[in-house]
Amino acid sequence: NVGVFTMDHGLRPEASKEVTLVEWYALQFGMPCFTVKEAVMEKAEEAGVSFEMMGRQLRYKHLRELAEDKGYEYIVTAHHLDDQGETILAHLLRGSGLEGLQGMKSVAENVWRPCLTVPKQVLEDYAKWLHCFYGEDASNLDTTYDRNWIRQVLIPTCVERYPQTVHALCRLGALAQCDASYFEQGVTRLEMDYVSHTEEGIVLDKRGLMSEHDALVSRLWKRVLGSYVRPEQLSQTVIDTLLSLVKGPKGKEFRFRQVQVLTSYDTIKIVLCSDIEKK
Repeated sequence: NVGVFTMDHGLRPEASKEVTLVEWYALQFGMPCFTVKEAVMEKAEEAGVSFEMMGRQLRYKHLRELAEDKGYEYIVTAHHLDDQGETILAHLLRGSGLEGLQGMKSVAENVWRPCLTVPKQVLEDYAKWLHCFYGEDASNLDTTYDRNWIRQVLIPTCVERYPQTVHALCRLGALAQCDASYFEQGVTRLEMDYVSHTEEGIVLDKRGLMSEHDALVSRLWKRVLGSYVRPEQLSQTVIDTLLSLVKGPKGKEFRFRQVQVLTSYDTIKIVLCSDIEKK
């Protein structure tokens, strides 16, 4: 039970022809093809995020809805080794920490990326060997977009001096994933020992957390707030403020997005602001 999905980002007039090409290939293999068109640029401006981020959010939103509606077990993408190198380097330039240095995972929940260790050139050569037609996205040449500049300018410049740049970045990602999995075990321990859920919200054992390392406590904050805010909203400034609540005096408060964090002598309570207003 295999289906095909493609999205027109509403940026280029030739994108409709590329959608038609995808539909034609799906028809040759007897696969259902699902297409959607989104005004990505408009939605990105409304949300105050980049075009690339909004495009990614919308693609995965449609993919997950489609998988649930049609009963598909996995969402399979064509991300390759070069994509992984670009992703890790982009995260490195933004200072995103160990989480960003991991890059993409081959399997994450129901998303499967089987080509993540395969160089782009190998996939292109294979497509030519099969005499496959494929479209070239002209917007990928526009270096005003950060991702395109990394792909078209920065990585080729690095490769001139260090030919194994992409492979080195991917090794870094693999090492970061290994280290991150170790940290996750520690965070799970903290969650079991110091976090409780009540009708009023989430309660943290402040006195217990004071003796734990900031590297673990910061990741615990990200985990417990994950159901309230998106990961990209938890900037380092926000995390530093939350860490200060653990080691600071009682009575300190912090309001972020729809979350209110209240501290006492030995506990920290996390509640939704809407719940406070109701009371």
